[in-house]
Amino acid sequence: MSSTPRPKRGPLDFLAPQTTKRPRSHATTPEPAAGDDNATQVSGPSSSEVPHVGPAATASRDMSTSPPPPIEDSPMQTLAQSSHHEATSATGSGVKTSREKSADGALPKRVSKALKVFRQGVGLFPPLQATIDDVISCFDTLEIDPGYKTEYEGLLLELETLSQTLANHVQKSNPAHMSDFITRMRRSIAKQMKVIEKKRDQPIERNIAKAEQDQREVLRAYRGIERAFRQLQADATMNVWSNVEEQTVNNRLKELSPSKSAAYNSTLATEVNRRSCTKHTRTQILLELDQWSVDPQTPNIYWMSGMAGTGKTTIAYTFAESLKAHGLLGGSFFCTRTSSECQDVARIIPTIAYQLARYSMSFQVAVVEVLGRDPDIGTRAITEQFERLIKEPLGRVKDDIPDGLVVMIDALDECNSANGVGTMLDVLFRVAADLPVKFFVTSRPEPDIRHRIESQSDRARSICRLHDIEESLVQADIELYLRDELANSTVSESEVSHLARLSGCLFIYAATSIRYIRRKRTMVDRDRLEAILNSSSRSGPRHVGIDQLYTAIIEAAIAELEEEPEEQDEMCQILWTAVCAREPVDVDTLAALAGIKSTIADMLLQSLYSVLHVSGRKSKITTLHASFPDFMFDKTRSTRFYCDEAKHSQLLGERCFKVMEDQLRFNICGLESSFVADSEVQNIEDRITRSISPTLSYVAHYWGDHVVKGTPCEAVCKGLEDFLSNRLLFWMEVLSLKRTLDKGISMLSALNPWLTGESGSSDLMQSDAVSE
Repeated sequence: MSSTPRPKRGPLDFLAPQTTKRPRSHATTPEPAAGDDNATQVSGPSSSEVPHVGPAATASRDMSTSPPPPIEDSPMQTLAQSSHHEATSATGSGVKTSREKSADGALPKRVSKALKVFRQGVGLFPPLQATIDDVISCFDTLEIDPGYKTEYEGLLLELETLSQTLANHVQKSNPAHMSDFITRMRRSIAKQMKVIEKKRDQPIERNIAKAEQDQREVLRAYRGIERAFRQLQADATMNVWSNVEEQTVNNRLKELSPSKSAAYNSTLATEVNRRSCTKHTRTQILLELDQWSVDPQTPNIYWMSGMAGTGKTTIAYTFAESLKAHGLLGGSFFCTRTSSECQDVARIIPTIAYQLARYSMSFQVAVVEVLGRDPDIGTRAITEQFERLIKEPLGRVKDDIPDGLVVMIDALDECNSANGVGTMLDVLFRVAADLPVKFFVTSRPEPDIRHRIESQSDRARSICRLHDIEESLVQADIELYLRDELANSTVSESEVSHLARLSGCLFIYAATSIRYIRRKRTMVDRDRLEAILNSSSRSGPRHVGIDQLYTAIIEAAIAELEEEPEEQDEMCQILWTAVCAREPVDVDTLAALAGIKSTIADMLLQSLYSVLHVSGRKSKITTLHASFPDFMFDKTRSTRFYCDEAKHSQLLGERCFKVMEDQLRFNICGLESSFVADSEVQNIEDRITRSISPTLSYVAHYWGDHVVKGTPCEAVCKGLEDFLSNRLLFWMEVLSLKRTLDKGISMLSALNPWLTGESGSSDLMQSDAVSE
C-alpha cells in the first residue's frame, strides 16, 4: 500500500465505482426462491458493496496479489479491496479461465475442496462446520443442466472465491455476533437445500414445462446458498468495522430516541398481557400472511382491520413470532394507549429505523451516515423521517435485504394524532412499492384510516377484514381457545359451545369470560359461569355482547361490597383511574392517584381482575383490552359506571401536584457534588430507585397529560402556579436523573396552549420559569 495518506471517506463512499449490482426477483437472472431466508443473514453490505466475482468481473481486474489493507480503514473500502484481492487470486497464474474450467467438468469438485478448507478454518463454530458439510454433500451430487451452464459457472466461481477467503473474515469478527449471523445463514441454507432435495426426488416422467420450472427453482436455490455465503462474508466484515466504531454507532443510534417498549416482545408486552394465538386457531389467516410475506408478486402493504376484540394484536404477535423465527422480522411497533410513547405516531419511524439498524449491518452503516449529517432527523416531520431514515438507507443497501423481510405496525388507530396517522399512511403508500421490505399494518376500521387504504389500488395493498370472516370459522377458533383454557375443569362440552356462541366474533369476549369465571386461574366459579350463560342473547348493536359482559362483571364486583356506598365509590375511583392512567402503574401509584389507601385499593382490585390486568413481574396494573376504556368512556354503553374523562383527569392533575408537593425536594438522591456527572456517580441507579418512588416517577412524567385532558378549574391553576414557582427545578432534576428531560420539554410545550387559553394568565409559565 502507498504511504501517501488517503482522504477520509465515509463507509458507503466506496460503493459506486466498484459495483456490479445483482438484479432482484423481478430480473431475468434467476434469484433465490420466494421466501429465501438468506437475508435472515441480512446484516451485510449490499451486492453493490461486494463486487461481482464471476468471469465477467474478473476479466478486468488487476493481477496484484498484495494482501488486503487493515480493517480500520472503512468497512466498504475493506470489502472492495478484499474482494479485489480475492478476484485476482482466482484469476492469477495457474488458474484456468471459466471456459476452461467448464471444459474439464471439475468445478463442483473444486468448490467442494474450497469448502473443506473453509471448514477447517472455522473450528470455533461447529454449527457452521455442520452446515458446510451439508453444502459439500449437496455440491458433490450437483448435475449441471446444459441450459443453465453459464449461470452455474458464475455461481460456482463466486462460491469458490468466497470459500477461499471467508475463514479470515469470520475469525476476526466478534464471536457473539457471528453466532447470530451463522444461525441466520444455516436457516437460509437449510431452506434452500429442502428445495433442492424436493426437486431431485421428483419422478422422471414429467412434462417438459414442469421439468424446466424445476430446473429454474433448483438454480434459484443454489443461488440462495451462494448468497448466504456472500452475506456471511459481508456480515463478518461489517462486524469488524462495527466493533471498531461501536461507541460512535451506538451514540448516533441513540439520537433516534427509539421506543423500546413498542417492540412486539418488549417488557410492556408482558405488562399488557400480549400473547400468541392458541395452537390450531387462526390458521387460515396466519397461512395467508405467511404466503403474502414470501410472495414477491403480492403488494408491499398488508392491512388487517377488525373491530375491537377481534384478535388483531394476538394475530400480529403470532405473525411476529413466526417472522422472528425465520429471521424475517425487520422491526415492529405495537401501538397501545397504555403507554404514552407507544401511542406517539412520531416515534414509529425512528424506532423502526433503529430496529432495522440492529437487524442489518449494512443498513446500520447507511442510517448512521444519515445521522452523522443530521443528528436531529428523528425529530423532524414524519414525511422527512421516512424519506431520510427508511427510504434513503434502504435504497442504498436494497440488495442486502432478504426477500420477505417485514416491518410491522400494530393498532395504528391507537396513536394519539389522527393527522400523524394520515401522514404516515400517505408516505407509506407513496414509497412502499419501491422498497425492499413489506409493511404489515393493523387497525380498527376507523373512517379516515379505512378511506386512505381502501382508496388505493389492489396492486398497492392487500386487505383482510377480520369482522368479515365467516362467523362459523371464527367461532370454531374461539371454541378451540375456550377448550384449551378450560381443560381439566368442570365445564361441560355444551357449556363451552354456548360460551363460544355468546362470544360471536369477539375473542376478547371469550378471554374476558375466562378471567371472570376462573378466579386467579384456579377453580371455575359456577355461579359466575351460569350468570354469563344465562345472559341475554348478543343479538343487537355490535357492542351489546361485550357491553353486557363488562356491565355484569362490574355489577358483581360492586355487589360484593354489600351496600357500602363509600367502598362502591372507591371502586369506581379505581376503575376510572385505571382507564385514565397513561401507562401501567403499581398499586401504590394507582391508590395515590385515586385518592385512597393502598390497602383498600389492593382489596378492591381483587374483584376487578377480569377487566384489569396485573403483570406478575412488578404487579403493574393496566386495562385488559382497549375495548374496556372504550366502554367506560361512552356514557350510552357504561351508563352508571361511565367515566367522565375530562372531569376525572382534572382530579388526577390535582393529585399529581399533591404528590410532587410531598415528595419533590432539592438534591433528591443526596449526591455529594453537583460537579460530577450522574453517569460517574457510583451506584447511581440504586440511589435513583431508592429516592424516586414509582408514584413520583409517574406523576413527574404525566402530570401535564392529565392537566391538559382535564376540565380547567381554579384548583388546578393554583396547583400549577405553586409548582412552577416552587418546585420546577426539583422536577427537572428528577427527569434528568431518569434521563427523560425531553419528555418534560414536550410536556411543557403541550401545556402552554392550554395555559394561554384557560388560565387567563398567558405568561404564567414563562414568568415563573424565568424566576426559577
